Amino acid sequence: MAEPEPNKEARGMPDGRALFQRVRCREHTRAGFGWSFAKDAEEAGAQAAKQAVASMGAPGLAIAYCTQGYDARALLNGLNQALPGVPVLGGTSMKGIATPEGFKSGNGGVVGVLALSSPAWRFQVAGAPLGGSPVEAGRIAAEHAKVNGRLPHAYLMAVTAGEEEAVLRGIARAAPAVPVIGGSAAFDSEPQCARVFSNAESYQSGVVLAGILSELPLGCATGCGYHASSKRGRVTRAEGRRIYEIDGRPAAEVYVEWAGFTSGAMTGTELAVASVSMPLGHLDPASGFPIARHPVRIHEDGSLSTGAISQTGEELILLHATVDDLLAEVGRVVRTAMSRAGLRKGEVSAVYLVHCAGRLGYILPRADEITRQIVEAAGQVPFLGHFSFGEQGYLTSRVNAHGNLLLSALVLGT
Repeated sequence: MAEPEPNKEARGMPDGRALFQRVRCREHTRAGFGWSFAKDAEEAGAQAAKQAVASMGAPGLAIAYCTQGYDARALLNGLNQALPGVPVLGGTSMKGIATPEGFKSGNGGVVGVLALSSPAWRFQVAGAPLGGSPVEAGRIAAEHAKVNGRLPHAYLMAVTAGEEEAVLRGIARAAPAVPVIGGSAAFDSEPQCARVFSNAESYQSGVVLAGILSELPLGCATGCGYHASSKRGRVTRAEGRRIYEIDGRPAAEVYVEWAGFTSGAMTGTELAVASVSMPLGHLDPASGFPIARHPVRIHEDGSLSTGAISQTGEELILLHATVDDLLAEVGRVVRTAMSRAGLRKGEVSAVYLVHCAGRLGYILPRADEITRQIVEAAGQVPFLGHFSFGEQGYLTSRVNAHGNLLLSALVLGT
């Protein structure tokens, strides 16, 4: 298809970078969603894919997420048989998926597929193993996920947990300032089950990108939902994702004091669960966005491990949120993405949501309200939400950041 002619009235992100260009496009856009509880991985992939495309024909991209327990290669076989030649991006989600019919979870597992099709959308999917250089893996994936050699308007990212910041640095080398909407592969109880998918490939340690070039409105947003408290301090010693000291004191001691936890919340999974409502955070210097960092482990030396890198010298604050706060943020992040694309309710064709798995555990009895929030914001549209062990999103300061306990959303126009 011929490239669209530039239009003087270009919409984009608040920083002024055009995220798409307004053109006259009369071709119909289509999106579909399907899901399956089938226990056999190949059957589940085929069922979900066939349901997603039942009324839309061949899509240009399939986004597929499943819970642990499915054999990745068998699942991909089912997807590829049902969607021959269609690029696939996806991975594993914790506990379940968010769908137009509510939160879906089952003992045997669940698979969800969001299919997208329009002459006005073009996609390219590429993956790379992290290997010894996550930075280089990010660069290679971003280079290969360009659309006909052009920088896309956005990347969707599926990545295995642990090196997300390095992967984002690599993406920035190949595609500076291109928004990334991403989530890290998750699992319920078996870490070896975490995977990301690229077409017919499955990675236990890798990154997959889907480049999107669109002639139609496209918007993305990153959400938090936490409030800043008055408790804050300066990191005086940190290495990677381990904070040793805050204001010259053992980091764990400072955090537990701020949060008001008893000693029972200081070991094992108890800390990871208790800290969801009161994580640490760092304010992005340019935008003021609170990038949450989830405390997950306290070490014998008094240091504290989180799910994102902290830098010596930066300020950390204690964040806090209720269940109502976290649920309301789902609707807000979708509406923000719509606003950035100039879309109103009824003008959205599909929504893709990355939702932190830790947040899900905190709101689990009310998980169906995720669907209500999306529907109230965007209308009755196909969408897929999965639950990740880390989130990547584009901030208004024109940087892509990795954090924890966050949301990242993409909306596509009609």
